[in-house]
Amino acid sequence: MFNCGILAIELPGTDIEQLFRMQGELTVEVDLDKGVMTARSNDPAQPPLSCSFQMNPFDRDLVAAGGWLAYADKKF
Repeated sequence: MFNCGILAIELPGTDIEQLFRMQGELTVEVDLDKGVMTARSNDPAQPPLSCSFQMNPFDRDLVAAGGWLAYADKKF
């Protein structure tokens, strides 16, 4: 996780292929606690796609805080 608000996660190739095949405008939600990313389309015929991912606790805390600077401000 960089301090630019972008969360980098690793997904299996099959999940990435399914994401690229999704139709319509997509909205992506990330549940850090559950380790799940869900992509939803505005196309009612397109089912949502949920993908599991893993993060170590420190990286999860950084993301939840809003990045390294916000994390450091809260912790130090």
